Amino acid sequence: VLMRLIDGWGWGTRELEWPDKYYFADSKTACGSEDETREIEEVHAFFEDILEVEDADAGADLRELMVRKIGANERQIEIAEVCYANDFGTSLSKMGVAEMKQEKAGWVYGESYLILDRPLSCVVNKLASGVSVLRNWQAKRIEYGGCGGRGQGKRCCRVVRENGDVVECDAVIVTVPLTILKAGDIAFSPPLPSEKL
Repeated sequence: VLMRLIDGWGWGTRELEWPDKYYFADSKTACGSEDETREIEEVHAFFEDILEVEDADAGADLRELMVRKIGANERQIEIAEVCYANDFGTSLSKMGVAEMKQEKAGWVYGESYLILDRPLSCVVNKLASGVSVLRNWQAKRIEYGGCGGRGQGKRCCRVVRENGDVVECDAVIVTVPLTILKAGDIAFSPPLPSEKL
């Protein structure tokens, strides 16, 4: 989706070869393609075959699934964090399998590493243009529905913070990993349909 937006805005990207070195901050070590081991190959194979993961496992997070499917050890988890999770700006335990499968299935941009011709903050600013955006405003409950009064000064949705602050709006877009929804970190009223989780 992001690349379609970027293409539509006429912004440019540069193609680079995938990095041939990985840096591990915890151990302050680097690993190059010449050092590739069976452990690294297994991590790459896991992500290459992600589309073959059964739907029953789609609700798991990637860290959990790696441990279960390939018996991933801590070094392999660290490799996956550096090589994959870092690209999504999160950790493996917060990356859902369903989202990763969707990303893999929809990727049509080849095997090159794409670099945007401007900072990623420009994407956020472009998307937020004309929209009221609250930052560092963690939702604990979302109440939706009851739009009978739309257009008459009534809002359809209420987003509530832990401290009780409320924002009323016409619509809410929730973009959290599936693992957050499954953990119940955000309550919904009425509850989300179970098939959505």
